[in-house]
Amino acid sequence: MLQVKLNGKIVMNMIILILAVFVLYMSSLLPSQSGLMELGPSFYPRIVACALILLTIIQAILDLVVNRTKENTVTIKWGRVLGLSLIMITYIYVLPWIGYKIGSFVLMTSIMMLLGVRGHRLIVIPIIVIGVVYLVFQYFLKTPLP
Repeated sequence: MLQVKLNGKIVMNMIILILAVFVLYMSSLLPSQSGLMELGPSFYPRIVACALILLTIIQAILDLVVNRTKENTVTIKWGRVLGLSLIMITYIYVLPWIGYKIGSFVLMTSIMMLLGVRGHRLIVIPIIVIGVVYLVFQYFLKTPLP
């Protein structure tokens, strides 16, 4: 009999698997289009949920088979977790007032500073990412950002 000791990886795999199955179920409740192309509103959530289920099962098998004898201990830096949570919550609340470009720049630089990134990358990376996202939405998707 295979004995499984619950550790953080196994619990996380189970949570992600349950979430993916829930998304798959909820996407089946969305209306479907009739016709030759069955790319309705449920298409993308189903693809993502199926991919997540497959990858989670693969990860769970790897966690059980590979490197079972080595116990990995991870020290969680709760200050960083709390800081990231506060930054994200603040971003969500101030986004309607300051807009996507400024809000996302402040969000990305704040998170990068919290994670220890220094130097020119602190400014260059957010500008490039925000610029690419803006161009994709504005010119390719023809959708304005807030």
